[in-house]
Amino acid sequence: MNPFNDKPIERPEEDQFDFSPCAEAIAESIFGNKKPEGTVIAIHGPWGSGKSSVINLVKHYLKIEMEKKRKPDQTQKSFEFPRTAPNWIKSLAPKAYSNQTKSFEFPRAAPNWIKSLAPKMCSRQSSDDTSNSVNISIQILDFKCWWFKGEEALMLEFFRQLYSALDQSDLREAKAAMSQLGSIILSGSAPLVGTVVNSMVPIVGNAVSNSMNNLSKLIKQEETIENLYKKISQGLESQKNKRYLMIIDDIDRLSPDEALLIFRLVKSVGQLPKITYLLAYDRKVAEKIVSERYPSEGPSYLEKIVQAGVDIPYPLHSDLRNTFMQSVRELWKKPENSIYRKKYQDSDYSHFENLFDNVVDPQIQSPRDIIRIMNTLRVTWPPVAGEVDPADFLALETLRVKQPGLYATLKANKEILTGMDFLSEDKNSKISRYEDIFVHDLQDEKQRAAMKRALGYLFPPLAAVWAAYDISDSSREEWKCQRRACSPAHFDTYFRFSLSQTISLKKVQAVIKNSGNADDVKNAFLQASQIQRRNERGTYASILLDELKVYAQHIPIENAEAFLSALFKVHDRIDVESDQSNVFLWTDNSDRICSLIKNFLLDRTTLNQRSAVISQVITDTEDASLELIAILVRKEYYSYHPRQGQSSGYEADRLLTESGVENLRQIFLEKVRAAAEDSSLLKNRKSEILYSWKSLDDSEEHQGEEVKSWCTKKLNEDFAVERFAKIFVSNKTSSGQYFVQSNILDQFFDTDKLRQRVEEVLRASPQGSERYVTLQRFMDAFNERWHVDQ
Repeated sequence: MNPFNDKPIERPEEDQFDFSPCAEAIAESIFGNKKPEGTVIAIHGPWGSGKSSVINLVKHYLKIEMEKKRKPDQTQKSFEFPRTAPNWIKSLAPKAYSNQTKSFEFPRAAPNWIKSLAPKMCSRQSSDDTSNSVNISIQILDFKCWWFKGEEALMLEFFRQLYSALDQSDLREAKAAMSQLGSIILSGSAPLVGTVVNSMVPIVGNAVSNSMNNLSKLIKQEETIENLYKKISQGLESQKNKRYLMIIDDIDRLSPDEALLIFRLVKSVGQLPKITYLLAYDRKVAEKIVSERYPSEGPSYLEKIVQAGVDIPYPLHSDLRNTFMQSVRELWKKPENSIYRKKYQDSDYSHFENLFDNVVDPQIQSPRDIIRIMNTLRVTWPPVAGEVDPADFLALETLRVKQPGLYATLKANKEILTGMDFLSEDKNSKISRYEDIFVHDLQDEKQRAAMKRALGYLFPPLAAVWAAYDISDSSREEWKCQRRACSPAHFDTYFRFSLSQTISLKKVQAVIKNSGNADDVKNAFLQASQIQRRNERGTYASILLDELKVYAQHIPIENAEAFLSALFKVHDRIDVESDQSNVFLWTDNSDRICSLIKNFLLDRTTLNQRSAVISQVITDTEDASLELIAILVRKEYYSYHPRQGQSSGYEADRLLTESGVENLRQIFLEKVRAAAEDSSLLKNRKSEILYSWKSLDDSEEHQGEEVKSWCTKKLNEDFAVERFAKIFVSNKTSSGQYFVQSNILDQFFDTDKLRQRVEEVLRASPQGSERYVTLQRFMDAFNERWHVDQ
């Protein structure tokens, strides 16, 4: 099957579904029928089953049969002279048969009895038996009925085809009769002739009104229809060694009236000598058309027309499956070197089998199904090759071609299919709701069960509801790593055919490959932070972090120092407000980097090893992010010194030893005090550093007083007031509304003085300026008095 080629096959060597024996039998039957008279053979098969391919193969085998009969009869290649004939005369016999002319001359001196032998060299075949004629031929009249629209156009082409059969110059009378007969019938006033002439049914009912214009001409018509028909028949009979095969394919593509017209034409006008008709149509469709128009006759109507009906041999399903799989393998040859590709081929073949057997295979019912699905894949697969799970994509594209309604339903229910449907309802209600959405149209219980099973393999969150089990976090991470359709991060790629909400696996692999070079990793993140997501808030830096978190185990552990150094260097430049998300839990790029570090180190190092690596990186990296150090050290500090009412957590989840935490706590406090001294601390956009300074201050007696004293002092500076108003405002609500946490402000300021200073600087700021907008936003949120515990 060539790409994008829906053209029927033409030769047996192209036959993948064993159509050839059936076609050869039909061809032999047509050729063996020496005296056809409007014989009708029908090939039955549904749309896309290969009827046109069988017809082409019939043409091929007819050609072979004709070539066989054109070979000279070996029994006629010589004759014997009487034994008394001179040798010089006998020597002439071979020359007679090597010569291509029809006669040869004996020398004048030869006796008359010898000359009389010359005609005996011609064929002795009976003129009535043409089975072994060297000139026998079957002319094919290919009536492509679906090229023509309307009954008049179809009739006109039908008569043109018959007229072309009378192609010899000595058949002028028959040709004239054919032209005259066609004109009469096309006028709309003639009955269908032949075996149904007595029915007197007009061939074109809506043309009767037009016939009045030609009434006088029709009355003066000297030839009756029967006489014209007789002349045509005699003309065809006179062509001794010639027969005709009119092929009419795709009758079921016509309108009901047009299809009925074809059957009536074949049965009436077409009942001519020397002509065989080979029709191709879907029998169920044809019988439905006839039953609706002639309820009393039903299938018997067609039985009166068709002498022999052949059901097209249905391809073995194993052949369909094997052909389809071979086409898919050819399409999937690339990319061959992706990380997921290797993992998929090595260990995840069962996933492919489950989807192929339950989703794809049931949809492949004919060769045309294969062509349609493969042509679709050749367009949609290249843009996402290597970026999606191949089995998931194959299953969804198959449903898109064969079950477009279901595909549209899947596309519209991302929350359900990816496990993000958090509506509060009881288990039975959710089960019923999902069934109504996805399998409501399937009335048969077995079909419903099969489709539920198929969709469950494709989207496990569906199976989890229908089978009542919980999905683990590790399963979700695995789906994300595999870029499955059930992963929220990759769902849209399957329906948009582009990486709109994810990042190319090639770019992820490039970062992994260059993870030993801190500058390369840093630059990759900076480039990603410059690309805004289409129709989404945020940058591709957040997506790159999410992807690396999934593939963290693929980063060589020997590159740990270089890779971690890059993260500490780039943190402040990529931790932007637009990358904050509250889909599940509040998260930003700081949280993503901390999760990435854990995924990278926890299962591959001992506690001492990772504590040493992190300490070394923070110590050696001069421009390491103070904010990232603050977040990391504070989290680890509380794992050893839990706050009241909190547990210390699992030791296996720790990144730092207790001594490592203490060492980095001192390093952080030194750095934060230095930043406070030169006011660079105010450049940070979040309150994390101030909060960590307060939490990690070692003066237990006056814990937190140092940072509060510094903040109060800074209120005298207008720039500091603006910065405080910015970093202590959050927009954590789902509606995007801004608010301040009053209980946190109390830990750093005298809130009345803070509000007073904000109002003073606000009044002095030009309306509409960046400072004015920042301060006004703070005041609006402060006055709302949103109280949310840290």
